[in-house]
Amino acid sequence: MLVKDLTFAKAHFIANSAPIEKAIVLFKEQAAEFLLVRNQSDQLIGIISKEQILDAYQQQVSVQLPVECILDRSYVQVKEDQPLEKVFEKSHNIVVLGNDGKVKGILSKKIFLESYLDTLLQHFYDQQTDDELTSLPNENKLIRLFDQLNELKNSNQELNEIIEASSDSIYVTDGRGNTLRANIAFEKMAGVKRKEVLGKNAKKLEKEGLFYPSVSALVMKEKRKITIIQKMRNGREAVVTGVPVYDTKGNIFRIVCNSKDFEDLKILNEYLGYKNKKPTFNKNDDMSENSIIYKSQKMKELIDLIQQIATVDSTILFTGESGVGKGVIARLIHQQSNRANEKLIEINCGAIPDSLLESELFGYESGAFTGAKTDGKPGLLEIANKGTVFLDEIGEMPLNLQVKLLQVIQNRQIIRVGGTKLIDIDIRIIAATNKDLKKLIEEGKFRHDLFYRLNVVPLHIFSLRERKDDIIPLIDYFLHKFNKQYHRQVKFTEDLYQEALVYEWPGNIRELENFVERMVVTNNSGIIKKEDLPPQFMTNVFYPDNQIVINKIMPLKQATREVERQLVHMAYKISENSYKIASILGISQSSAHRKIQEYIQKD
Repeated sequence: MLVKDLTFAKAHFIANSAPIEKAIVLFKEQAAEFLLVRNQSDQLIGIISKEQILDAYQQQVSVQLPVECILDRSYVQVKEDQPLEKVFEKSHNIVVLGNDGKVKGILSKKIFLESYLDTLLQHFYDQQTDDELTSLPNENKLIRLFDQLNELKNSNQELNEIIEASSDSIYVTDGRGNTLRANIAFEKMAGVKRKEVLGKNAKKLEKEGLFYPSVSALVMKEKRKITIIQKMRNGREAVVTGVPVYDTKGNIFRIVCNSKDFEDLKILNEYLGYKNKKPTFNKNDDMSENSIIYKSQKMKELIDLIQQIATVDSTILFTGESGVGKGVIARLIHQQSNRANEKLIEINCGAIPDSLLESELFGYESGAFTGAKTDGKPGLLEIANKGTVFLDEIGEMPLNLQVKLLQVIQNRQIIRVGGTKLIDIDIRIIAATNKDLKKLIEEGKFRHDLFYRLNVVPLHIFSLRERKDDIIPLIDYFLHKFNKQYHRQVKFTEDLYQEALVYEWPGNIRELENFVERMVVTNNSGIIKKEDLPPQFMTNVFYPDNQIVINKIMPLKQATREVERQLVHMAYKISENSYKIASILGISQSSAHRKIQEYIQKD
């Protein structure tokens, strides 16, 4: 059997000086399995795989570093007409060359396993029905049969070594679902010894709860390649692909199942820019200023609306408590707008003294007041021409300036302080407040006509306690951010995550960020538990964990079920893994699995 008899991965190239960030983009856009790295002389110097990207993430390697920092140089080049059995004695990764010397593709042990197993089994099945055997003399027939058996033995030994060396779980059944083989990775993933499953039918193992659902059973039923997420009895989850192998009559006689731990894939997906949310609009490695981390349905709907209105110039009014991220969302809207290449001017109306706010906003002419520049000065609104102005804490703006701002919105013109000349400006205005503007209007502190001019597209940003699904992703994000910033490896325990979920977070995301930073910089052990919180923090920050509020009389059975439902939902926010949920709630994994189906999947 020759190298060219197998199917190998298509070759994609990248320069050794290119940043890791570019490699990530290529993996995503080209659906590549590997990238071949070339130097300035166009010579091949190494290979990059998705596993190396994952390792780089785990080691917190900056995506701005060149790919040369993480490439694998242990590879060999082979011709496509070279015998296959000699190839994998040489290296882990093989670059396949055509007879013209050009790169045809890449062979890894994973690709080799999937293709070689199919080809090998088919080859020996065909050999069993070879008519040439019947035409040979008895002695020659025995010699040839012995040679074939010896070849089969050697190939089986090689195949076993390859299967055992695979980092992915390999599980093989016959056409009826009876288990024929499993590798060490399967033992680790499923939490059982292979001798406990060999000879057993996959459907029986499914009923026993070893894994669910059985991909082998699905392949037998649908007679095609199938990929699913499979749950193990030990609480682990895996992405499993079942591939049918057919005999010459078109019947399935082998099913090869390849599994990858779901947690590893989630980490890799997070590094490649996915995470359980829509992609952020950020283009920077450190997303602290320009990204929204979210998982909740409320934020999803808000982001969907933002994407619709970002490209139009309508005035927007944000409402919501302090610290919910109004400024971050304003930046995202600007980045998604047609004005993205122009300036974004952010003005906090409550931070600038009233006596200076007018000249800061509108600018001034020469001699407008004592100390003024002789040639005057343009205001922030004028500087923002063609761009976007974000007016934060608009409710703090004095009434006399509210009149001038109203004229700017209506006429798109300004007059500098001390001047008479009308200056045309083209700006988009986004305003924000944490106050009740309608109440301020009733109190005579805010103009109703300005309110209606600003309130063209009202957007309410929910507080963190109203979207608790976002708390865990935000904690994880800030942990990653501050671990990287302070060169730490700090982790939160599940009981601390639980405390974070029951806390109301009156300071919202700003308070959450400060909390995580404080925990990272003051911890020495690397693991932060509930008990590690300072006494005053426990007293002043978290509510008593034994407090249960009853709002109305109801049957005891109904009340018990409702409390159970809420507890399961809270645990599910911490982790979607049934094993971890069982640990949090102090129940068995099978009970946790049933309650997830009852309260999560049905809700």
